[in-house]
Amino acid sequence: QIQGTLDAPVVMTAIDDQWGGIVLSGTFKDNFIDHANISKIRSPSPYLGGISVLRSNLHISNSMIEDIYSEDGINVSHGRLVLHASTIQNAASDCIDSDFSFGIIERNHIRQCGGDAIDMNHSFFNINFNILNENNDKGLSCGEKSVCKAQSNLFNANATAIAAKDSAYLISNRNRY
Repeated sequence: QIQGTLDAPVVMTAIDDQWGGIVLSGTFKDNFIDHANISKIRSPSPYLGGISVLRSNLHISNSMIEDIYSEDGINVSHGRLVLHASTIQNAASDCIDSDFSFGIIERNHIRQCGGDAIDMNHSFFNINFNILNENNDKGLSCGEKSVCKAQSNLFNANATAIAAKDSAYLISNRNRY
């Protein structure tokens, strides 16, 4: 558990250029990051995310994750992600990449991703009340048989706002573009 406060967030950053990030692999309990500022991350090979979640559960809230030099900001595979009231920005490729996972992405600001803000593959997510802007590819990419429920999000200055492809199922309601 990483637990800071509004007045004293936990700061995780590189002393020099970059550090190895966070890897959760096969944890059987819920893991929490709350009130943290995490930056200058490059994950070690073979991990794809500055924060990599493999067969694990992660809850992130009230946090800033930025300057991610790994492929993805947060990479979830066969796991669960709950992301709430946080900012993810300046990732080399996708800010959030999910494969065979599920969860909730709610009330976040996701911006300046080199690829997609949110990229889903065989995943099930509720995506609500987020601001997704200035991403080089899609704000939301719902693909490869994923189920994405997107409601009341604001998409601004992305190459494409929302894409549903490859037998994915998208429910889109009250989003703004």
